Amino acid sequence: MNICKLLAINPDEIATRSIEEFKAPGISEQRAKLRFDYYEEKRTLKLKAIENVLSKSNQTIGKTGMPTQEALQVLALLDDMKHNQGMFDNSRSPQKTKS
Repeated sequence: MNICKLLAINPDEIATRSIEEFKAPGISEQRAKLRFDYYEEKRTLKLKAIENVLSKSNQTIGKTGMPTQEALQVLALLDDMKHNQGMFDNSRSPQKTKS
């Protein structure tokens, strides 16, 4: 099971984005910065939620010596993430604006 699905997180919402992606015609630098800061705050909270699930899964394995079904799912996800390293990287290029 995908950890993002488990937590109802859209993977696009945890991708690293630059401030340039929040700039558009008619948007001030200050407004773009506010949008960027808001996105980063929400992204950080979502990444912490993922980290908490991973941490709890590791604790479960450590306590019993046997992983739970949920822990196995998280471990499978971690393995998938290792094979798809770019999942959390900025895979989008900045949006181009017309001059």
